[in-house]
Amino acid sequence: MPKRSEFWFDSNGLNLNAAHSVNSAAHVEAITAFLLSAESLVPEMLEELRDISPFYTPTVGRTLWSWWPPEEWWKLLAKVDNEECHWFYSALSKWANKYHLDEDATGTLAYLHMSIRAIGSYVMGVMWENDLPAEFFAANAKIPEEVNGFTEGKMRLALQKALMASKKSNHPKLSLAHGIDFTPALSRAFFEDQYPFKFIPTFQDVRSHIKKSNRHKLDSEEVIASSFSPEAPINQRRRAAFDPQRDDWDDFENAVDELFEDYKQQYKNQIHEWRRQSKYEVERLKTKREHFEWFVLFHIRGMSYEEISQFLLDQDIDGDIGAAPDTIRKQIPLIASLLGISSKHF
Repeated sequence: MPKRSEFWFDSNGLNLNAAHSVNSAAHVEAITAFLLSAESLVPEMLEELRDISPFYTPTVGRTLWSWWPPEEWWKLLAKVDNEECHWFYSALSKWANKYHLDEDATGTLAYLHMSIRAIGSYVMGVMWENDLPAEFFAANAKIPEEVNGFTEGKMRLALQKALMASKKSNHPKLSLAHGIDFTPALSRAFFEDQYPFKFIPTFQDVRSHIKKSNRHKLDSEEVIASSFSPEAPINQRRRAAFDPQRDDWDDFENAVDELFEDYKQQYKNQIHEWRRQSKYEVERLKTKREHFEWFVLFHIRGMSYEEISQFLLDQDIDGDIGAAPDTIRKQIPLIASLLGISSKHF
């Protein structure tokens, strides 16, 4: 079982501060399934989290985003000498304690930090929808006197009104799962924006490669440098373009094909080496969705195995005849382990 720690990413790979690896898509899928199940089965949890959003003020935002690393946010809020941060910390602490997502109940600060990020994402969404300036939330920056006609005081008042309107319309949507997108180790954005390197061959030396005497294999450094190049491949590279005045198309095509195959193999080698070093596993979540629903009923709603079994029969959640208490009892610690939650309560 995982120790007390925090989900995070560093240059050595995906981990929980070396205590428990978040090293596959299965971990991300498990946490997502848990949070979405909680939102569905305990909707009041989201409503109460939305009520906390007005406490996420520019002062709180500036304090959090000025501090690095973010896995220390909760400890920062607990000790910082600032009234607005204290209000936010106190409100979120009571919420997390009520729904058993605090450190005592989970053995990790991860779910508190996901909650902070979920609220921050929601508040920024409300600001975006209402054309309110986000500059007042900016970290490590001089607070502007006015942005687009808004002083900070005027912006705060407009934001509070916008949050009230958003609560009535339920738009934009608040979701705990959005907190995952702001947690680097769990974010799909890591693989979209921060991948080891992207597949962007540029091939500056196609023309020299056409001549057999000048041909060479690409090395890893060439592949990485090529992949990080901001220029568009081929059409912005003079030496990588086909010149009908002096090039034979068949020779040019063969040279590009050879370079491309070489680049592709080097790219594959580099990706697999990154995967090996970061201990990232290619696996998908095998646990059934209803098992996460059982865990929500057990951990968040505090139901016994027998109560969960009866609830499933009454609600027909799994589309069958429910599940026996012993079956549920066996699954709970397995789900807890996937979620990085301490087993001391199971």
